[in-house]
Amino acid sequence: MDNILLINLSGYENKEAKASERIEYNPPFGLLSIAAHIELHGYNPVLIDLRCDNLTFSSIKEIIKEKKPILIGFCAFTINVDKALLLARNIKAAFKGIKILFGGPHATVQPEYIARHRFIDFIAVKEGESTFMEVCEAIVSNEETIRFEDIPGLFFRRDEKVFKNNVRKPIEDLDLMPLVKRELVGTEKFGYMVYIITSRGCPNNCIYCACPVLAGARYRTRDIDNVFLEIMDIKHMLKEKFKLIYFIDDTFTVLKERVELFCHLNRKYNLNLMWRCESRVDVISKEILHKMSEGGCIAVHYGIESGSDYVLEKIHKNITLSQAENAIKLAYEAGILVCLYLMLGHYCDTQEYMQDTIDFVKRMAEEYRADISINYNTPYPGTWQYTHIDKLGMRLVSGKYEDFACYKPIVETDNFSIKDQYEYYYRILPYLNKYNFGMEGFGKINKDNH
Repeated sequence: MDNILLINLSGYENKEAKASERIEYNPPFGLLSIAAHIELHGYNPVLIDLRCDNLTFSSIKEIIKEKKPILIGFCAFTINVDKALLLARNIKAAFKGIKILFGGPHATVQPEYIARHRFIDFIAVKEGESTFMEVCEAIVSNEETIRFEDIPGLFFRRDEKVFKNNVRKPIEDLDLMPLVKRELVGTEKFGYMVYIITSRGCPNNCIYCACPVLAGARYRTRDIDNVFLEIMDIKHMLKEKFKLIYFIDDTFTVLKERVELFCHLNRKYNLNLMWRCESRVDVISKEILHKMSEGGCIAVHYGIESGSDYVLEKIHKNITLSQAENAIKLAYEAGILVCLYLMLGHYCDTQEYMQDTIDFVKRMAEEYRADISINYNTPYPGTWQYTHIDKLGMRLVSGKYEDFACYKPIVETDNFSIKDQYEYYYRILPYLNKYNFGMEGFGKINKDNH
């Protein structure tokens, strides 16, 4: 059985960020999905997660010598793409005949950036499961089974030239995908909260988000029975350690009937699983929140992004502060912890609008005990605001991708500076992550008060 090496890199240099990744451990789902797909077709995936696996380059070389992979795949985000390219270059220098493929968000939104590095053989754009598997088939068959030219969604290098194939269509039926095998990254990495993805795609057009470019604008879901099969697999793997599910779909509550069915099954089979999810304030209701609470939901995460209706309109968030407060209030009354995501430094922000955001945050925290997370607006490649950055009057203070980090400001406008953004951030510090996003004592924060 041919070995395939898959490598995931950290996006953060500070120890605090790495520690938080270890506590919750959000595994590299893209690589896990690819691993499950290629294993189904007779390949042996070997996965390294350098966020947790403290490996030196010498250690990685030893793994390559031992496993002799026919292909090495990297998942590249904007923040770590240059780090991934450096590692790939060093691997290629040590193992000249080895094939290297890049995929992931940055490979999808800026494949040309990666393609100009001559040591990269392949680039998979958008959903990479089938593309990756077909590249493996082409390599082992010396292109007799399938030629590189015939693989949709692929950039490839031949005779020092880079060729771009047709775009691959999104996967229509997610239930046909094999379940991810978390044991490939090591069960010891997981704590009591386990992340699950049950859908792909987003129909919204927020100017700061690249999701529609990465996963498509059409919302595609897995059947809840399929999701429950994955949950049973997790329970078997982690046993009593498994206590809490975090559905990290962009909007888990889009289809009300689907959420209700999950709540029903959780009660019917006495799983007693607590869970949390991402949602939007315009796809939630009093009825569904109460059913979620009865069905084990202990927290809901809303992306609000700004405390100014003017800013919300300009960034195409398509919600209002009135909608937001109503959704927050309804969740609080249902006994569900509310976690809010907001940003400072939108292109249309002013110091007045950023103060509006601070005031909104304080009021939500005080009246509804909302937990707060604030980041800095970052114009990632693939977003509308990145493409139109000059037109929007935004100035990058750094062109290094490693600085596209959300936790430090990177843009200025005529209306605010880097210093201004830090100042408003510090004003809200007492309200940030006050309840640790429900990670400690998560069953008591709101439920004991109702």
